[in-house]
Amino acid sequence: MAATADFGSDLARTYAAAVNPAAEAAASEAVAAASLASTTAAPASPTGGDDANPSDSTGAHAAHPQLQALRKIDALSEKLQKEGKLLEALQCMEKSLILRGHIFGLDSVEVFRACKAVGEMCNFLALSFLSQDLFDVTLELLQKAEVLTEKHKAVRAVTYNNLACYYRKRGKLRTALNYCRKALGIEAKMQENVKSADTHLNMCTILSELKRHEKAIVHARIALKLLLLELFGNFDQLQKQEQQQSELGPTEHELIATGQGPVVEQHASSVAELRARLPPDRVAVLAIAYHNLAVQQEFLRRYAESLSSYEKATKVVTTHLGPAHPLVHSLTESFHQAQRKMEAKLRGGQQQQQGGATMAAKGKKQQASTPSKTKPAAAAAAAAQPLSDGEYEEAGAAEAEAGFTSE
Repeated sequence: MAATADFGSDLARTYAAAVNPAAEAAASEAVAAASLASTTAAPASPTGGDDANPSDSTGAHAAHPQLQALRKIDALSEKLQKEGKLLEALQCMEKSLILRGHIFGLDSVEVFRACKAVGEMCNFLALSFLSQDLFDVTLELLQKAEVLTEKHKAVRAVTYNNLACYYRKRGKLRTALNYCRKALGIEAKMQENVKSADTHLNMCTILSELKRHEKAIVHARIALKLLLLELFGNFDQLQKQEQQQSELGPTEHELIATGQGPVVEQHASSVAELRARLPPDRVAVLAIAYHNLAVQQEFLRRYAESLSSYEKATKVVTTHLGPAHPLVHSLTESFHQAQRKMEAKLRGGQQQQQGGATMAAKGKKQQASTPSKTKPAAAAAAAAQPLSDGEYEEAGAAEAEAGFTSE
């Protein structure tokens, strides 16, 4: 049983430290019980086919009763997942991970896949507990996922993203920001498709709460572009359209996304097909990206742009998700609030102009002997919070990593 001895290595202890100690003990008991009844028959690989680990086909790693114990644990885990008993399912998955290490060895495909599965389940459960403000168990699950996903970069990036959400909710914004940066660092190096738009949206939210709106809007724009590409088109086409149109002029991607313009009328059948196959959860994220962009534009006093973005957020959900979707009410209300603010600012501007004209008329009747002691207000500049040169370079680097250039 060389594989069992190997499981006592430092790497094995790292994996074991990431799972429930009770699960490790139960798995060890299963191995011991199965070893007492072991036979000399070579075991079949539980994965079978081309996906099986080549080293497993020799039959040197485990006896048949151990595989039977493993299959029973896996079957119970699947049953519990179907019943919605996810915590109990996770405990079975942890037992299965430990047992696979004993049977196949830590470098096997079996352990590789089991680590990924347990890491994904930990992330799923962590978000559920985080929504209930159960912080201790959330952090425990995410730390466990971080250990188990050392060789699974996509899942580790998701884990870092969720850790960012955890620390943001605990009020530790700079720690949250660091985890977002870690996630982006992983995603930038990955070849396969990753949903880095979600990470950029998290960066936008955290930076906004840190009152760094100039930086936050950069990540909002990147997220929006990535989502438009993910759902509606290719990179070269979007870049060409952006070069030809003004900032407020919508691209063809945006026209389809918001269900407006001649492009929709010309391609009605293809748009209908597109709507039918769009993942609702990703469409919802696109709407949130428009909303986040609008919020940052409002902070930076770009009110006309902000109103346009609020409207696009509303049109995305009504066009593709229907009026009954939960986001419709909240995003529509945000748009109407923005409209009311814009109208109030316009009225205030008109009154200020009228007041200024009256003061100018009075001034002509008087000779000012001393210059005004008041200085031009710097409130607008302070609210915008401009970036330092180093911060502009960092923001530009973020867009460059995503393949975009600053507007």
